[in-house]
This record gives sequence, C-alpha cells and structure tokens, in this order.
Amino acid sequence: MTELSKMASDSWKLLSEEDKAKWKRRYEINRDIQQQSKKDKENKEIVDESDLVDKKDPVEETTTDGDDPVVKVENI
Repeated sequence: MTELSKMASDSWKLLSEEDKAKWKRRYEINRDIQQQSKKDKENKEIVDESDLVDKKDPVEETTTDGDDPVVKVENI
C-alpha cells in the first residue's frame, strides 16, 4: 500500500497545474454528490406517515335492496 501511495504522489507531482485543477474539480463534484446522496438517504429514513398508508383501501358500498354490501378496492 505504501508503494502505491508513493507512485500516486509522484504522478500527482508531475501533473501540470491545469491538470491538477481538473482532478480537484472532479473530486469536489464527486464529494458533493456523495454528501447529497447521504443527506437524501438520511431524509428518506424519516418516514412520512402518508407512506404508511396502503395505496389500495377497501371501500364498502351500501345497498338499498337489502343485499350484503360489496367490498371494492379503490386506488388512491
């Protein structure tokens, strides 16, 4: 692992300032994406009560002819 780090360091030192700036920008973009993804995941863990409601609720219809009511499932 130490050898790999040394090789990476030597390669970095050989890069022009322009190339270093490109790599630094890529790092910043990836860092920001990861941070936003982590925040999104944390926010998703806070469950909204509406997410707990079944999207199909049984609904009973009443009848006037004395027959038993029919249970239907409606999409919300």
